[in-house]
Amino acid sequence: MDQFLKRLALLPSDKRERLLAQLPPLSYGQQRLWFLDQLEGRSAFYNMPAAVRLDGSLDPRALARAFAEI
Repeated sequence: MDQFLKRLALLPSDKRERLLAQLPPLSYGQQRLWFLDQLEGRSAFYNMPAAVRLDGSLDPRALARAFAEI
């Protein structure tokens, strides 16, 4: 998300406004999450820990790329 906001900030204001006008409106839940993010900053408030067991072979490089992307 940070990368998107950085790229958005680099756009000329007219292009930025046209892009933002094309986005669908946020749902109530999305608005609430945005508000809490603005109020609290980076918070783990909505993180939900979970464990998942996966079976099968593991590609360590693919796993490392996936974690790097997150």
